[in-house]
Amino acid sequence: MGMIPFSDLVRYVREHIGISGPQSMPSFAAEAQAWSEGMTKVQTLEEGFRQMDSKGLLNYRPYDSPRIETASPDSVFDIFNVDSDNFWNHHGNTKEDYMELASHLPEIQERMANGESLDSIRSNPHLSNTVDAYYADDKMMKVVKYEDGYQFQDDGRHRMMAAKELGYDVPVKVVGEYTEEETEEEETEVTEDNMKALREAEEEAEEEAAKARKELEEEEEKAEKEFEEETVRTEKELEKEADEVEKEIEVDEGIGY
Repeated sequence: MGMIPFSDLVRYVREHIGISGPQSMPSFAAEAQAWSEGMTKVQTLEEGFRQMDSKGLLNYRPYDSPRIETASPDSVFDIFNVDSDNFWNHHGNTKEDYMELASHLPEIQERMANGESLDSIRSNPHLSNTVDAYYADDKMMKVVKYEDGYQFQDDGRHRMMAAKELGYDVPVKVVGEYTEEETEEEETEVTEDNMKALREAEEEAEEEAAKARKELEEEEEKAEKEFEEETVRTEKELEKEADEVEKEIEVDEGIGY
């Protein structure tokens, strides 16, 4: 039997057992560790990225043209120095300045969704600074796609963290993506795990099928027994009715006029 791609195993497990997981064994291990330690999504992504990168299993593919996407800050990792006491003291700005900028994101996004252009929105004095800070081509935050998240790449970490604290999505410029590859040795190890997991899944499926067959047979036997009992009861009732009719005929024949 040939080797079974791990992605096929993951798909099989998702469909038949209901367990989700990433597309490679190293990131699967990282995610399992993250689940056990109660990590957030961004911590899970970062842990998986670190493990894959340390094994040399990441390929970076730049895009010919950047892609503009809307991202949740909760899915962006590698934003450095956020725990520093001086984090918000940047370019002469304060945390309040960044929070003020981010506070207008929902209004801008709503107006864009209704078809209004950025130039039109920028003409509004109380929105212009936020449009420039988050949507200007030369200031939009750059990221690289990794699984279902993003690795932070460029200036803008204060704007990103302000939006995160307020719970608002942000526009990002996706300049490329990381893809994962497996070495031949690791693929062999994964294949052994594949076979074991598939055998267990097949055994579980066979047990479920046998259980279903048994239940069906029991239902059929029960239905057949009930039918036989009903048939016997009906025959007895018919015989009884026939006897009664016959007796009535005999009584009628015995009456003289």
